[in-house]
Amino acid sequence: MQQCNYCKARFSWAKVFVSLNVAYKPIKCNVCGAEHRITTFSRLFPSLFIVVPIGIFTYFVNIKSSLSISNAIIIMIVYSVIFILLLPFLVKYRSVE
Repeated sequence: MQQCNYCKARFSWAKVFVSLNVAYKPIKCNVCGAEHRITTFSRLFPSLFIVVPIGIFTYFVNIKSSLSISNAIIIMIVYSVIFILLLPFLVKYRSVE
């Protein structure tokens, strides 16, 4: 989990999750008050790891598999939800100077 660059206090999962879902709102450290913003790579990361795998999965379901559409949609939704819940562990923040 991401931590403050100054005092090394860890940010809570909920704080990072809310930041990601409110237009990448900056996070303020509870201990020292330092402000942290999400990195550019961390803004692109969710798009790449949700859109690209779903696109590839859809291609293989349509071309190579006998999986029904409803099952394919359920698999894609489950994948997306799991990834979104894990995202606060994967993104990086940097301090604002």
